[in-house]
Parts: sequence; structure tokens; C-alpha cells
Amino acid sequence: MSIFKKLFGKKKNQGEQLLDVMEENDVEMEVSFGSEPDLKDEDYKYTHCFFFYCLNEEGFNTIAKEVQDHDEAHLLSLLRNQSGVLMFDFPGISGDSKEYSEMDDINWEQKFDDWMEQIPAQFLKEEHGNIELGEEVIALLRENKERICGNIVDYTMEYWKENDHSKNKETYIPAMVVSFKSSKKMDLEDEMSENQDGMNLVLTSGSGFLKTCSYAIEDKVRLDQEKDLVSLTDYWDQNGDMWIVEDIRPKSVLLLHWDTDTYCNHDS
Repeated sequence: MSIFKKLFGKKKNQGEQLLDVMEENDVEMEVSFGSEPDLKDEDYKYTHCFFFYCLNEEGFNTIAKEVQDHDEAHLLSLLRNQSGVLMFDFPGISGDSKEYSEMDDINWEQKFDDWMEQIPAQFLKEEHGNIELGEEVIALLRENKERICGNIVDYTMEYWKENDHSKNKETYIPAMVVSFKSSKKMDLEDEMSENQDGMNLVLTSGSGFLKTCSYAIEDKVRLDQEKDLVSLTDYWDQNGDMWIVEDIRPKSVLLLHWDTDTYCNHDS
């Protein structure tokens, strides 16, 4: 998969779009719009990183689309340019490769080390404009190498090789990295808030990013009847603290803060 799967340009809000249409058609009228946060680049100071495990290509593209669909200021509030969003895969294994049939023998830690050597050459370049974000992501991945490789091994053997995706020789994507700069932070102490200015509700509510991802990929990459794919997810907040998706509930997502056993959940 391309190291740059999706990049975001600055978008006009609905009010600006309507004003453009009025100007093109020489229409005059008095219009007022709801206020949008007046954010500058320096306001996007929080880095968030997600690791979605055990995907096929359709699942990768679906998650990429969900990130784009949640990029508004009241949602993930992304810094929508090359310096603010990175989405890329842990190198996939083509269904027609020899390695595909020998996945049990893969040294995932060596594959991880090789991957870490490849990443800087692909996106830590001045012309891409994302050196700062890229360096943060690489540091976080290296710090969590053991967990990432362990999860890939578990999910590869338990959820991929024994299902139709493997039998149909679909390209296997061990993991997908989604990292971005946001104006919002995850608040460890804000377990049940309805605050739209933070990341908690955006991630865990029934209409939030993780739950919506769950709906979107259900028919594309469901691995068995008991396990929801989005629950195979690690999330690192702006402090580098890890959260895991503990449960996908009918109306919410239950997130668990790894170090403190603190739950974040909005079951409404």
C-alpha cells in the first residue's frame, strides 16, 4: 500500500462553499452561519496514533475513508495537510507470494526492524512536510515493538489463517497505522463527559470514530462471528499512553487505559 494513502487539503466550510456559489451566480442575500472554531496550525498540538490489526486491502481503504469522513472540527479535528496526517501499512503480504503460505515461519520482529528502516526513507523528507509527526510516530512504534509484533502473531494465526480471507488468497495487511495532529486531547480523568471539545466522546460514542469504523468494515473484514475487527485496535494518546478497545457495545465503544485500568465509555 502507498505510504501516503490519504492526504488532506484545507477545506472550505459549508458557509464558504455557499458564498462561492452565490458569487458565481451573482446572488445577493444576507446569510449567517454557525461559528466554526478559529484554529491555527499551532492549535493542532496533540498527536494521536491508532494501530488497526489484521486487515485486507478493502479494510485498509475503508478505515482511510472513515478518517477522512471524521476530519471536521467537531469530530477528530485533524490538521488537514501532509504535516498533520499519516496513514500507512505494516508491509502487506500478497496472496500469491511464497511468504503467504509460510506465515507461521515469519520472524515478525525482523520484519518490524526492516520496516523501521524503510519508513524514514519514504516519508521523513522535507518536501513531504511531515518530519515532526513522522518522527513522533516512529519513536512510538519502536517503543512498542514487542506488543505490536506479539499482537500481529496472535491475530495472524487466530483470525486470519483459519478464515475465508486466507483461503481466498487476499492480501494480508498485518497492521495499519493511522496517526494525526489534532486540536483535541484524550483526557484520562474525563470518563463520562459529553464534552465535544475533547477526544473522549469522539472516539467512544455510538456515532464516534471507532464505532463508525466498526459498522463500515463489518461486511468487509469480519474475521469470525465472535470478534469485531475494530476491537483488534491499539490507540496511543497525546501523552504516548496506550488505550485498548476493550469492547464494541451496541451504542458505544469501551476504551481501557492500559496503565491505570481506567475505562472511558459513553453508552448512550
